[in-house]
Amino acid sequence: MKPLSWFLVGFVTVLAGLAQWVRGNPYDIGGAVARAIPALLIAFVVAYLARGRKSKRNWESFARWYFWLALVLSILTSARPAS
Repeated sequence: MKPLSWFLVGFVTVLAGLAQWVRGNPYDIGGAVARAIPALLIAFVVAYLARGRKSKRNWESFARWYFWLALVLSILTSARPAS
């Protein structure tokens, strides 16, 4: 993977965690991680199925898919009202 791909994956992962941390209790870091994991896991699975499998392996494309899916899912989960 190229450095830009690593940056995209790391950036959106940290951004999703921070978005959930800001949305919730600032002292509940574990809760923020737990709220961010479903969106990141869904984005990872979809990106892997689209571009990470052995028959279609392209890590730069996988990183772009993961970045955009995780970003959109993080925005959608942050937009809903807190319970």
